[in-house]
Amino acid sequence: MGGMDLHPNTVALAALVGTWRGHGHGSYPTITDFDYADEWTFSHSGKPFLGFVQRTRIGETPMHTESGYLRSP
Repeated sequence: MGGMDLHPNTVALAALVGTWRGHGHGSYPTITDFDYADEWTFSHSGKPFLGFVQRTRIGETPMHTESGYLRSP
């Protein structure tokens, strides 16, 4: 989990810290079906939230990225 302790408000989210990868399949009525790879990375900085970055690829081509923060009450 890095060299820093988690903030007490994020201890319940500790199992998410790290990188998660998987594969999926997309299907929409107006385009050809497709397979994709998805990657989520959760990190912490000692503050009362986790940061995340999500990336989707088709083959080696980046298709979508999101980033944000996850808080626990």
